[in-house]
Amino acid sequence: MHSTALVMIFAAQLLSRAWRINNNKDKWLWATHIKAQSQLYEQNRLIATKEEAKCLRLTDEEHQAALKEEQPSFTLPSQDAICQLKKGTYCPLFYFTNKGLCEASQMFLTNNSDALILVRGKHGSHSFLPALSAQPISPSFVKDQHLGNNLVNLPHR
Repeated sequence: MHSTALVMIFAAQLLSRAWRINNNKDKWLWATHIKAQSQLYEQNRLIATKEEAKCLRLTDEEHQAALKEEQPSFTLPSQDAICQLKKGTYCPLFYFTNKGLCEASQMFLTNNSDALILVRGKHGSHSFLPALSAQPISPSFVKDQHLGNNLVNLPHR
């Protein structure tokens, strides 16, 4: 029995060593696998970060280019023009253009009691006042609908 016990102890030690060797090999393989997965994850994260930065840069460049492009200017109609359009009455074209508004601010000639004229205030602000209260009516006027082609096509000063 003595020899059988020694054989069993020897076999147990041999199996224990074989298990430890295999276990250490498996631990090393698992650590290598985890390290490779970590490196792959880090590479993918760096690629995604670079792509996101590139996309943000392109978006910012497009935004800056759009800001540099000239925006088409448009003229808003005056309050008086809007009121006249809502009423469905004739509305002179000068209410819709900057050139016309400039001319309207310099011209007080009208026979329409409902007409408003553009007047510049003390502080540089503009407002519309009834034409009759701003200036006396002058007899030298021509209504827009009675203007001939020779008067309409006059160049602006």
